[in-house]
Amino acid sequence: FFFQAEDGIRDSVASRGLGDVYKRQEIRKEINEKQIGCGFAIRLSNLVTSFKLHSHRINYGGGSGQQVVSALNEMNDPSSLFMIKEAYEERSCITGKPVVCGQRIRLEHVSSGKNLHSDPEFKAPFSLKQEVSLFGLNGRGDIFDDWIIECADSSQDFLKGGNVVLLKHAETGKYLYTDNKFTYDHENCRGCPIIGQREVCATINKNRYCEWEIVGGIFYPIDTSQADQSVAVKKSEHEFEEKGKFDDTIQIKQHIH
Repeated sequence: FFFQAEDGIRDSVASRGLGDVYKRQEIRKEINEKQIGCGFAIRLSNLVTSFKLHSHRINYGGGSGQQVVSALNEMNDPSSLFMIKEAYEERSCITGKPVVCGQRIRLEHVSSGKNLHSDPEFKAPFSLKQEVSLFGLNGRGDIFDDWIIECADSSQDFLKGGNVVLLKHAETGKYLYTDNKFTYDHENCRGCPIIGQREVCATINKNRYCEWEIVGGIFYPIDTSQADQSVAVKKSEHEFEEKGKFDDTIQIKQHIH
């Protein structure tokens, strides 16, 4: 199933009438209710700027020298699709297996086969925050490709299209970020194909510019049997954490006595 959110048809609504307004609302509603699974190719839009996570075939002139990750103010560019897959060195996840809030994942850029990546050794060109790039070959990369899906609504078990999410870099704890301050233009990127796009980086300061939403993508049926397993695993992990806190309390009390 392919879904396109409201930005993609906004310009044509005025001339085409109320039928398109209804269609736009229905598409948005269907995305919001859609459970998101492994293997889905998603389009992420920053909640504040409305720019889409993107990458073009151009490399940083400094820093890591890897492929640039930017934010683009267009809806239907195919280079803004990222496929959800298992974390580094984990077994391949089954297409349609629900993504759990708090899950460690990788995002593979569909157009290039490289992974969304961040390395504390390199700084973004304008903000000087932690650089975000594309890295790897044919989906292969390293541990710095891992991100944790944080759902803004902590009561949610599974990721849905309507969830506001933050992407936390698993190895450094920094959040995927873009804002309205740093734009590629003819002065800082003369003759390059990403004029008008925004810098994307990773920041330790968790704020509204770290919030993203799914506004389209390529979705598949959810495997409901896998959903039950995912819930069981999440509950098991939670119970283990709570038991650990309880055991620590007992040990502290025993030590005091």
